[in-house]
Amino acid sequence: VFKRDGLEKLKPYIKNFYIARDLEDVGTRVDGGIELPGGRFLPDQQEHVVSVDLDPERYPLQLRTIKQVSEQARITLSSGEKHTLMHMISIILRKRQANVWPGGIEIRDQETGKVTFSVGQEVQESAKMDACQEQIEAYLKQGHRQVVFSQFRTALEEFERRLKKAGIRVVRLDGSTPEKVRNEIKSNFYRAKGEAPKWDVVLVHYRTGGAGLNLTAATVTHMLDEEWNDGKKQQAKARTHRIGQEEPSQVLIYRIPKTVDTFMANLIAMKKRMADS
Repeated sequence: VFKRDGLEKLKPYIKNFYIARDLEDVGTRVDGGIELPGGRFLPDQQEHVVSVDLDPERYPLQLRTIKQVSEQARITLSSGEKHTLMHMISIILRKRQANVWPGGIEIRDQETGKVTFSVGQEVQESAKMDACQEQIEAYLKQGHRQVVFSQFRTALEEFERRLKKAGIRVVRLDGSTPEKVRNEIKSNFYRAKGEAPKWDVVLVHYRTGGAGLNLTAATVTHMLDEEWNDGKKQQAKARTHRIGQEEPSQVLIYRIPKTVDTFMANLIAMKKRMADS
């Protein structure tokens, strides 16, 4: 982390030991993308926000959970079982989790690791997953391979189950993915390899696949939740938008209006303005 002009002051001392550049440093911006050396061309990537309707008749339990976390900092099941959220960071995290997949909220005993409280006992609704699955199926009909990002492993696990049930070829890339499968994913979603598609959708945890991964065989990225570090968010977007991508790519960000999603979007924008100033 540098103060204002800190990087510029440091450059003379480390100039022989690093390289820093972005796409426009190595190419020329033209209509529709960037012209690169050797006659190559990188098509543009467009970002869209998908406003998710949290219909109270269709998602009553998810809406109830979101309200409990937001207003009471407490989750209560119909049985009367409840759990209080004590810390602000925990509350924000639970708010975001409730927006994506409330059923994944679990409390474990610190000593035994046993689940002592699980929202999934009662809540199986997810407006975001339903909206994202609808988009995935529409893009699949157009022949697009796709990437889905989330910071919640339980959400990725549940979404994998749902997509498999719908007959979609899907694979999950997170901390529990075996090394052999990781290598297969990297190879199969790397356009330059030219492999026949083994999967149509890869579900990626930000921490596992947010950087250093080439997924140029995919052209659509879905973000169930946004990384609040804009740099990490851009890294995730760049998995499909990098040298070797031959088609225009899309990024779809799912937000439930007037919830923590709005707060996160404003926070990310504010941090980006500060970094750019």
